[in-house]
Amino acid sequence: MSRLLHRGGQGSVYRAVQLSTGRDVAVKVLPGGPHASEIERRRFEREADIGALLDHPNIVALIDRGVSDGHPFFVMRFVEGEDLDAWVERARPSWRERLDLFLACCDAVTHAHARGVIHRDLKPSNIRVDRAGQPHVVDFGLAKTLPLGMGFDASSLTLDGHFVGTLAFAAPEQLLGDHAQVDARTDVHALGLILYWLLTGRPAHPVTHDVAEALQHVRATEPVPPSRIVPKIDDELDTIVLKALAKEKDRRYATVDAFATDLRRHLAGEPIEARRDSRWYVLRKTARRYRLALGVLAAFIVLLGAAIVAVWVQRNEALRQEARAREEAERARVEAQSAQRVTDVMVELFRLPEGQTDGAESFRVLDALEKGAHESLPKLDADPIVKARLEAALARSFMALGRHEEARPLAEESYRIFRELGVRDREFVRVATAVGFQLKVRGHLDEAIVCYQEAVDAARGNVEMPPQALPATMDNLARMLERTGRSDAAREMLEEALAIARSTLPQDDRVTLDLISDASEIYGRHGRLAEGEALRDQALAAFRAKHGDTHVSIANLLFHWSVIHQDVGQLETAEQEILEALRIYAVVHREANSETAEARTCLGSIRFRQGRLDEAEALFKQSLAETRASSGEATAAIAQGLVNLAEVEEARGPGPRACAAWRDVVAWHEKHPVNPEQLASAQARLSAAEQARAH
Repeated sequence: MSRLLHRGGQGSVYRAVQLSTGRDVAVKVLPGGPHASEIERRRFEREADIGALLDHPNIVALIDRGVSDGHPFFVMRFVEGEDLDAWVERARPSWRERLDLFLACCDAVTHAHARGVIHRDLKPSNIRVDRAGQPHVVDFGLAKTLPLGMGFDASSLTLDGHFVGTLAFAAPEQLLGDHAQVDARTDVHALGLILYWLLTGRPAHPVTHDVAEALQHVRATEPVPPSRIVPKIDDELDTIVLKALAKEKDRRYATVDAFATDLRRHLAGEPIEARRDSRWYVLRKTARRYRLALGVLAAFIVLLGAAIVAVWVQRNEALRQEARAREEAERARVEAQSAQRVTDVMVELFRLPEGQTDGAESFRVLDALEKGAHESLPKLDADPIVKARLEAALARSFMALGRHEEARPLAEESYRIFRELGVRDREFVRVATAVGFQLKVRGHLDEAIVCYQEAVDAARGNVEMPPQALPATMDNLARMLERTGRSDAAREMLEEALAIARSTLPQDDRVTLDLISDASEIYGRHGRLAEGEALRDQALAAFRAKHGDTHVSIANLLFHWSVIHQDVGQLETAEQEILEALRIYAVVHREANSETAEARTCLGSIRFRQGRLDEAEALFKQSLAETRASSGEATAAIAQGLVNLAEVEEARGPGPRACAAWRDVVAWHEKHPVNPEQLASAQARLSAAEQARAH
């Protein structure tokens, strides 16, 4: 080790040279070494655990860890540069350079949040800027970890009532010592303070070294809007910064990513999501803050015309509320009228034929749905919104019954009407998701991504959406991005969705668990089997605790992991997983459906690789029959099923049966021209089979 770089309460950092590689590194050593307390030792080890978990270009990477002469240490990548405040003072960066650097820090913190890590001590001295002007977030020694199967927890290392962090960059909940309230929005507040300082060159609150005094400043005074210090700052940037610095957590951005997204919108000249506090809210807060002074001056204010001012304010507020109430009442009337018409149609659909009183057992839900699709919808052409909502309801009902062919035209027509009329409500999100699913099933993956992206955009901008809507639609989009080879974009989307879900939903919420499941699959597909399997086991345990042993989510996760284990050659494990998945599907699905068909194809692939060709052929044929019954002929799964049967015949040896099987594949692609490359591949395989037969 060559020299001391930094000494702090969480350890001493030295510059050193790694002998095995000759590269410069930074080594952090636990203060006190073997004499450190148990809490200090555990906190130091937890920081190393967190460092191993994080992998982002703007977070200093952990290289190694160990113990030397009783002194625990860990080794990090050395960043040649300086702290953020020193860099700003020396480099005098432009505004755009400051904001770009800040956004890179936000991306790094979002990455940490997606892995359940809250920094709790973000400040300029914990942001290292390298010689290329790139920031690196450092020092996770005070970080709080959220439960995500990581095997460690900060709760036992921090006592309630004890302040943790840096006073000048602490949120109100930190200053109160209420560690249960510390979450992603605490880091949002710290980043807001950093952005305030970057823009104005001064802190948002007076700097003090006393917790009580700092708490008084943060709770009792509002930061001066940055535009009053630097006039060229506009109102929108003021609004973004002050939203991040809101005293109440619920008024801040829900996630760091949402904060960064709004800032990027501002830089791109797009409308921002943040809104200024209403006058009435500001007035109420001001009155509470200065209630003693206002009480003393009340008599004078009354004499000087405060009553007139109050009446004027109340009158204007009343007029605004009245106008708002009229707008909401009209919207509610239209929505109610639309909903009632849809309800009336649905009631009519499910009414027994006149004179029939004892034949309910012969009345089928499908009869009612088909009646609605063929008889009721044409009567609603004059009312497109009602028609679109009814089409969406019927499409969801058909899909719930596994009748995707009947659902597809209804969902597509509803989607078209909503788009033409500019409707972007909850029903649009549902129907855009349904159309995306139908496109995915038929192999139109890029078009499916467009639908899923529109669903995400609509959910992101609609405050009336349930909290599950946005992370769930983001999960759908992430799956499609992964499936089309855009793994980095998929991982980023999934990390953002996880951060949103953790900050807004219960731990055992279905959407949160689905996101953990999908994260496990992405890890597994990209060679990080141990990490993926740990997350998979966590999700399976949570699903079983919540739903029992025969829930469809358990089957889906086992099915996907069977494919992963099959790809890496672990056929025995893959076989156990897919057999359990099929057992669960048999319990939860009464009719033919795409999930069971795909799982049966997976088992057929395992049998094929095991050389059990007759069993593989039977499974592939059964899967094809189930796919045709549930999704029709024009789906990508049919093409793959025909390829599977052709490969079975090919494995049995050249001959007329192999040629006939490949002709079936070519004929399907010629009738359903979805993918020209697959057609060319099938034609080449047919030609090879015919040549092999001739010889």
